[in-house]
Amino acid sequence: MTRPRPRVLAVGGTSHAGKTSVGRYLATSLTWAHVPTDRLAKHPGRPWGALPGVDPPAHVVSHYESHTPSDLTDLLLTHFASMRDVVTDAVLTSLRSSPGVVIEGSALWAGVNIAPGIPAFSRWLIIDPDQLWQRLQAESQYSKQPSPAQVRIEAFRDRSIAYQERLVNALHASGLEHSAICLTGIESTRDIADLFISDFTRRTSPDDGDTVDQW
Repeated sequence: MTRPRPRVLAVGGTSHAGKTSVGRYLATSLTWAHVPTDRLAKHPGRPWGALPGVDPPAHVVSHYESHTPSDLTDLLLTHFASMRDVVTDAVLTSLRSSPGVVIEGSALWAGVNIAPGIPAFSRWLIIDPDQLWQRLQAESQYSKQPSPAQVRIEAFRDRSIAYQERLVNALHASGLEHSAICLTGIESTRDIADLFISDFTRRTSPDDGDTVDQW
C-alpha cells in the first residue's frame, strides 16, 4: 500500500550548505510555497559587513567576540529549539493556500516533528568542512577583512562546523542517517535537488523504510 504523499519537504543543514538555493529550486519546480526559517526569527547572523572593513551591527560583533565556538553553537541550538512552534505555524499557514511547502533552514533538527499528522519528507545537506570554509571565505571576502573581522569569521566557521557535527550525531541517534545528503561542495543546485526529488519519489513507493513524520 502506498503511503500518503508528503505535503512538506524539509531541507536542513548547517550555514552555507546550500539549503536556500535548493529549497527555492524545489519550490519553483513543484509550484509549492517556500519558507526559509531564517526569516521567522532573529538571531545574530553573519559576523561581517557588506564590504571589507565595514562591521555588522554592534550586537552581532559582541555576540561573536564574547563567546567561544562551542558556546555559540549551544546558543544557536537553544534559539532553534525556541522556534519550533513558530516553524509549525508557518508551515500550517502556508498549506492553507498551497498544495505543499518546501521549508529550509538550520532550524530543522533531526527527529523533531514539524507538523503532527501532516506527511513530511526531509533531507539534511552535509557539506565537506573544507568546502564550507572556501564558501565562507569567498562570501565574506575574508582575505580583505581586517584582523578582528577575520577572527569573527573564523568563529562563525567553527560554529558552523560544530553545528554540523552535532547534527550528524543527532541523525544517527534518531536512526535518520539515511536522510543525509553528503556533498563535496561542487555539486550544482540542480544536482542536489534532483537527488532530493529522486529520494522523495521513491519515498512514496510501497515498502520503503523511510520515516515520514519527522524532520
